Amino acid sequence: MFADACEKMTRCTRPVITSTLTIGGTLTSSIGSFVVINQEGWALTAAHIVDPARRMKNDLEERRKAEEEGRTPSPDLLRAQSFWWSWDGVTHQTMHVYPEIDLAVVKLAGFKPDMIQEYPVFRDPSSIRIGTSICRIGFPFVKAVTTYDEKTGRFMINKGVLPVPFFPNDGIYTRTLNVPKKEGRDFDAVFAETSSPGIRGQSGGPIFDRKGFIIGIQTTTAHMDMGFDPVRTADGSTVTKQYLNVGLGAHVRSITQILDNLGIRYKSEQDDEGYRILG
Repeated sequence: MFADACEKMTRCTRPVITSTLTIGGTLTSSIGSFVVINQEGWALTAAHIVDPARRMKNDLEERRKAEEEGRTPSPDLLRAQSFWWSWDGVTHQTMHVYPEIDLAVVKLAGFKPDMIQEYPVFRDPSSIRIGTSICRIGFPFVKAVTTYDEKTGRFMINKGVLPVPFFPNDGIYTRTLNVPKKEGRDFDAVFAETSSPGIRGQSGGPIFDRKGFIIGIQTTTAHMDMGFDPVRTADGSTVTKQYLNVGLGAHVRSITQILDNLGIRYKSEQDDEGYRILG
């Protein structure tokens, strides 16, 4: 049912590997997803994927203050961080972050149009109905291990990590969830809820319909208490609640409003020809 749509999405969806190193020497790495939406190198991902960039800025300021005051900086502060945007030499140039819907709009530097085989199309928000079949793809079940070279000051992806395989899972569109209005916000903050959960590694990847039209960008998974009686082990020592795990993603209505406000072009189901032209 989603074979053609998945094939389309694999042409514009890529892995991003994030690495951080603390003053105390703790190295962490994780993998997420992003979608390149036009030939200029604009991409969408989840805001929490790019959070190390914000954290690094704050931690550098905290280190500066500690040094000025003669204090020893906390070992938990970052001293290095890096994003690998699927291609060597490609970095992020600009980031617009929208924490209300966990979305980030990123401009890639060093990107070339032929790096992407096909750019995505966004679904008309007004046409999405409860029960619409959806699918998502991303890069879960991958241990994206990196190391840090002190001599070069660079993170290196370990052998065997690449290439990273895609993993899809399907479901239906269940609800539209509105974030309370905030003064000064120039877009509708809306989440798309799905009956299937997003899996770690799919964050920042597309949620799409059977035609391959994007209806959202995966952000998180919510665990909803089903309200059943607790399940106990045979000896009665363990009590387990039962949950329904549902996916949440930044809704296409929010995404396209944000892109319009930023003047970023994209393909829409509503358009008969190519990119949507603004102004």
